[in-house]
Amino acid sequence: MLLLIMKSNPVGRLIGYSNMELNYLHRFGGRLCLLLALVHTLARCIFYIQNGILKRELTENFSVKNGFGILVFLVVLVFGSSFRHLSHEWFIALKLPVTIGFILYTLFFHLPIGIFLTLCLTLSVVILDRIWTRIRNLRDNLPMPLAKIEALQGRATRITISGSQIKRWLPGQHAYITIPSIAPFQAHPFTIATVDEMSFVTLVKSGFTLKLWDTATQNSTVHAIIDGPYGCPPPLSHFGQLILISASTGGSFTIPILLERIQTPGCVEKIRYIWIVKSIECIEWYAYLFGQAMVLSLESGIELEISIYVTRPPKVVEKSSVGSVIDKISTSSEKGAASSAEKAEYLFKNTPSSGRSAMAFPFFCGRPKISTIITDETRDSTVGETAVVVCGGAALSVDVRNCVAELQRNIFLHVEEFA
Repeated sequence: MLLLIMKSNPVGRLIGYSNMELNYLHRFGGRLCLLLALVHTLARCIFYIQNGILKRELTENFSVKNGFGILVFLVVLVFGSSFRHLSHEWFIALKLPVTIGFILYTLFFHLPIGIFLTLCLTLSVVILDRIWTRIRNLRDNLPMPLAKIEALQGRATRITISGSQIKRWLPGQHAYITIPSIAPFQAHPFTIATVDEMSFVTLVKSGFTLKLWDTATQNSTVHAIIDGPYGCPPPLSHFGQLILISASTGGSFTIPILLERIQTPGCVEKIRYIWIVKSIECIEWYAYLFGQAMVLSLESGIELEISIYVTRPPKVVEKSSVGSVIDKISTSSEKGAASSAEKAEYLFKNTPSSGRSAMAFPFFCGRPKISTIITDETRDSTVGETAVVVCGGAALSVDVRNCVAELQRNIFLHVEEFA
């Protein structure tokens, strides 16, 4: 389990999984250890009770007395993971000292000497990984990069890094950001949203992201420390057709994949891109990247279709938040999925930063029918095998999984739950 928390994990590189994906095995291993520890404790107690020596063992046996202390540490570690989604800062503050206490308590008060040496060897590997990470951070962050923090509509912030020694990363990879002036002892992971510059888009929630928003309202440029990149995104160049589906900031994972496949298509001939957002203001997050993708697709000859679904559209829209002209539309007051009767389609005219011609994107009010879209795109496809990549909430991931499973076709599926 300790080896599974390493950032530069050799096991993950061999099998093609990132440290974030291996974290699932880490958490499962922790729960399994707790279960085995409870079974071990219960079996010991039953044995001592049957032989009438429970009181003597609890008072005189050094290993038995301290075994209950280890069990308490293990319970706190396993059930403390529920705080991860509530408050990442408090989760880290709880996990680190409890983990150190658990390891030291186990080493010196419960385990025999043979196991002691084995655990020390494992700990040394983890410590070496941390040392290597710190050395690499010094190499990549001297001189310290600058982070331009911008406030975006839809309660989001954009972090653009300049001056970093990190020049190469794969689409879909993530990096850890530390901003000393905001949270000097915290490193938060965010997906790199572009392919040519290191930029991140984050939603404003609480804790670190709320502090980022407060800093962004002042259009501040601050120093930052970047640790990365990490992650093992799937290779997609050998597929004939891609269906990229994302919601909210999940676009930070799928948009770089979209741009890379357009620039270096390989076998890809057709791409269907679907992005789901709550409000029209969110379009500002990736508007210029969509324009860039449309222009590049015309140059490369790839068939590209981008569809944007707004789940909470206003009744009347006059202008978008990014200064692009949008025709006035009226949407149906009836809630539900976007059908032909409820659909309000209009053109979003976006001028990319490169100054090229404006491109148009279809918008739909409501939620997409994922099963219909995937079925239509894969039916009678003549461009080769299809790959479906999704990055969004749990409900969206389940819908895509169920749809691909029900089709029973030769479809590659990658579900990314970190963005």
